[in-house]
Amino acid sequence: MDKKFWLNNPKILFNKEKLLEIWPYSHLNYNEKMNATTRFVIYTSLLGYVFLNNYLILLLGIVIIVSLLLIYNYNIESFDSANVGTLDEGKHTSKNPFYNVLNTDYVDNVNKDKLREEYNQNKETEINHQAKQFIYETNKSNKDIGNIFNNLLDNLNFETSMRQFYINPITTIPNGQDDFLNYCYGNLHSEKPLLIY
Repeated sequence: MDKKFWLNNPKILFNKEKLLEIWPYSHLNYNEKMNATTRFVIYTSLLGYVFLNNYLILLLGIVIIVSLLLIYNYNIESFDSANVGTLDEGKHTSKNPFYNVLNTDYVDNVNKDKLREEYNQNKETEINHQAKQFIYETNKSNKDIGNIFNNLLDNLNFETSMRQFYINPITTIPNGQDDFLNYCYGNLHSEKPLLIY
């Protein structure tokens, strides 16, 4: 389902499958929690206005929604999760930030696309963002997870921990074995056939 914040697509608030999702449960991601809280404020404001016939309740609901927007913008900036447009957008996920070939890809993703050759600052930023998202997702139960990566020491430790991970040169299935053999043995002077390979 769509996991965007309602400010990007207001129709999400009134999606018939999500109309009853009005409480920010722990299994929801941050955007879904904010959407659920906004729905709750809208519903309670409308019910309060209908039963009490007081426009101040609607005004209070609007003030709370504006406060939610401010909180959302503040948290997005502190999480450093701005949308980063990269050349390989959508390939780097929090489960596989480097887009390396996984053992499960041989069954689930046999026609895996090749990763583009360019490695630049945008790609590094996207990989780091997805790795941080993985940390956030796996530590949902930690109430202080939002405070991570807020200071220089945390970011330095993160950079240090990322140095042993890298993108493998082969990102397709099957890999470029024929090209590799051609590179290694190209035109053999002995003209021996390579039947053993």
